[in-house]
Amino acid sequence: MELKTVLFVDDEERLLNSLKRGLIDEAYKCLFANSGPEALKVLETNKVHVIVTDMRMPEMNGSSYFA
Repeated sequence: MELKTVLFVDDEERLLNSLKRGLIDEAYKCLFANSGPEALKVLETNKVHVIVTDMRMPEMNGSSYFA
């Protein structure tokens, strides 16, 4: 069975670090990006099943991934 991948995107580094600690033992692969452009780079090289994103970030908002 394929391990599902979740991408977490937020410009607040402390929040991402908290998520990394809290999700370490979950049964899915977690990827993290601290900006919209970084998330797009992750999406270029990884198959991502779910994106959990901050909707308000400086460079691009969370809905930009779906445009």
